[in-house]
Formats: sequence, C-alpha cells, structure tokens
Amino acid sequence: MNKSDLIQKLFDKGIFVTKEMIEEGLDEKLLAEIDDVNIVQDDKNVKILSLNHEIVINFENEGYKYNVQDFQRVFTSRYKFLHDLIRTHKSMKNIISIQRLKRKKDREHVSIIGMVSDVKESKNGNLIITLEDPQSNCKAIIMKDKDIFVDAKDIIFDEVIGVVGTGSDGVIFVNEIIWPDIPHNRSIKMSPIEEHAVFISDVHVGSDNFMEKEFLNFIKWLKGEYGGALQKQTAQNVRYLFIAGDCVDGIGIYPNQQKELTIDTIVGQYEAFASYLKQIPSHIQIFICPGNHDVVHLAEPQPVFFKEYTQSLHDIENVHLVSNPSMIKVGKTKDFDGINVLMYHGYSFDYYVANIDSIRNNGGYKRADLIQQFLLKRRHLAPAFKSTPYLPAYEEDPLLIKVIPDIMITGHIHYSKVANYKGVTVMSGSCWQACTKFQEKLGHEPEPCMVPVVNLKTREVTVMDFS
Repeated sequence: MNKSDLIQKLFDKGIFVTKEMIEEGLDEKLLAEIDDVNIVQDDKNVKILSLNHEIVINFENEGYKYNVQDFQRVFTSRYKFLHDLIRTHKSMKNIISIQRLKRKKDREHVSIIGMVSDVKESKNGNLIITLEDPQSNCKAIIMKDKDIFVDAKDIIFDEVIGVVGTGSDGVIFVNEIIWPDIPHNRSIKMSPIEEHAVFISDVHVGSDNFMEKEFLNFIKWLKGEYGGALQKQTAQNVRYLFIAGDCVDGIGIYPNQQKELTIDTIVGQYEAFASYLKQIPSHIQIFICPGNHDVVHLAEPQPVFFKEYTQSLHDIENVHLVSNPSMIKVGKTKDFDGINVLMYHGYSFDYYVANIDSIRNNGGYKRADLIQQFLLKRRHLAPAFKSTPYLPAYEEDPLLIKVIPDIMITGHIHYSKVANYKGVTVMSGSCWQACTKFQEKLGHEPEPCMVPVVNLKTREVTVMDFS
C-alpha cells in the first residue's frame, strides 16, 4: 500500500493525519498499531486518543409513585443474585431451605442462605442473627468463642450471607460464614496500550473553600505545563479523567452553607466548573457522575445531571455524563476486553463508618479502602437499606455489583486512599475543598488535592500531591 492509499484508509477510519505524521512516515505497521485509536492535533502536539471507551452501566429512570411491590421486587432480585453466587462456594454443601431446617428434629450438618433481618447480642455475648429466605426465617447463633466471631460482628441488616453449621428446629449453630465476595483467583487485568487514567472527586466549585489555585495547577499538569520532567511525561499519556461526584458545592446542602458560597446560583456554579473543564486538552475523555451536592435527586441511583441546570457540561464534546453509580470500560482493543471502572460517589459510606466496628476502629473516614472492600465483599454498594436513599425503579436491584470492576473510584469522604482487593484497584478521589466549618464541627480533617494516576498497562498507581 502506498502512502496516499494509507492516508486515505486512515481518513476512512476517522483518523486524522497531521503534517508531522506524514513527515515521520506512515507504514502498514503504524496502521496496525493505531487501528483502534484516533489521532488528533492541537497547537503543540500530536496526540493518540483511544476511542474505545464504552459506558457499560448507566441508569435512567422516570419517576412514578412507588409501592410496596417495587421494593419487594428489588429485594427479591438482590436475594436471588447473591444466593446464586454464594451457593457455588466450595463450603456450601448440604444446602437446604429454612423451611426444611425447621422440619429437622435431629441436629445435622447443613448450609443455609438467607437475608439478614435482625442482629442481636445475647446476654452471654453471643450473636443471634435472624435469616430469612422467600418462604421462612430462622435463627443463626454465632458463639463468642468461635474464630469467626470477629468477622461476624460486621454482619449488617439486609445483606445476604451463607452459613454452615449444625442445625435443627429452625436454629443453626454457625461454624462458617460465606459472603458473595469476589473470587480469590482473579489476576490484575493490564492493558496492552500505555495509557494513564486519572481519578478525582469532590471539586466543590462555588465554595469559598474551593482550592482554585491547586485545581488550576492540576489542569496545567494535564496540559503538560506543570511539574517536573517525569510528571510532564506522565501527563502526555493521560487519556481518561474520572470525576466521582460533588462537582459543585450546591445550594442548601448543610446548615448555613449560603454564607460559605462564592457563587450562589446552581447554574453559575456549573458554568464555572465547566470553564475549568474546557481548559483540559480535548484528547482526554472525561467521565463525570453526580454526588450528593450535585443538582440531581439524592436517591440512588442518581441520574445524569439535569440538563436544565448543567447545559454548560452537556456542551463539552469530550465530557461524558453518567449516573451514580455507573461503569465505564476503557482501553478496549480487538484483542483486549478493556478495563472496567466502577464509579460510585459514596453517600452510603457515612453509615458504614458509624456502624461497622472494623471500619470505625481502624481509621473510619480515613480508610476508604476498608469501606470499599466491605462493599465488594458483599457485592453491593449499599447492602444496608437505610445506608442511602433508594430508588426502587428497576427490575432488579440497581446497587448490586454484578460486574466485577477492575478499578473502583469513590469520593464523598474527602480523604485519599489506594489499595488492591482481589485484583480490584480501589481508590478514593480526595477533594479540592479545604475544611469547612461544618466538617470542622464533625471532626473531619480533609486530605485535599491528592490525585491517583493509574498506568493501565502496568496497573501501577502514582498519587500526585497538588496541595
């Protein structure tokens, strides 16, 4: 194939050929390498842009008057999905229904799967868990001298678990607890392409505590105009930016907030936020989900930002607005399935920090990784129903983690943390807001301007500090 035919073929694929590319020479090998990418040119550089992103999960809904059956449908679908995961565990032998357990008169080794409807501690300090399935309920007793007792203390309302032990007459004495969890044998998925993804959250534009100088330095870095040689080199490979909610500070979110706003209209806040995003190079694809400060309803799943107030965001070509939660696949090629990124702002996190001993006693809000691992283990973003407002508008529970992510990004708690859980890179997006008076009263000490950067080829994570 001669050069002119090759150029035409590139154009037919939507790949724009620059003068510099022609001078450097084009050949079949180059075409093979860029078959799955697009190439654009700004004033200074030729950029390679992967077009292979896909929005895997994105929730839309039309409101109506919900009834008991809507909630029943959600809980039933949750039970069925998690039940089917748990029953495949190697320890779940001799599975019986709760009704059959009630009919048994002699104690036998059995396994039960149920949804937790009650958790109590006896006078002797043992745990008494009430489990229910679609037909009946039973008591599961976990003795305080058992090795599993510490893990059992984290059992919460509405989660689905399996228990193994000896039982009869509607009571089972538990020797083992099985959670739906993520398989142990998962390897870390790595892209064949050298691309970087950047993760932030909680920008809070409009607040008088918004750290504008630091955020502008972050944008300068994305443009290759800030940092040392290594940081600038990293910026050249950035292809994706994920923003996990609370783009603006909002209106009336907490007491006396109005006194701490520099922009006191919601439209004005989003226009200011959009003005920052427009400075980011257009070859970087930006994915944004809402949070509890954003202009959508609080109940989850939260839909895409209401266009009436956020037209300025909808008008930016490289911005992709998604629901909270959502899942985006990036870096997909002919021979690689891509990296799945689960975005969830994290409004349910407050409940787990307050109610789960293993989280509260080991760092609380400073340990987003413990909260994320807790939710991944239960394959649900809000397993306790009262941990977040819930929208029962779907055929199945929308907060189930049905597709195992490769990366999980959350926000809300204003702390930075990165960890690995069974092949899933879990991270919190820090924030761009200094401590507010409201946070100070609650004892929060935010950790702002920390930016995790993931090399999708190696899955190494670098946390950059713009503070």
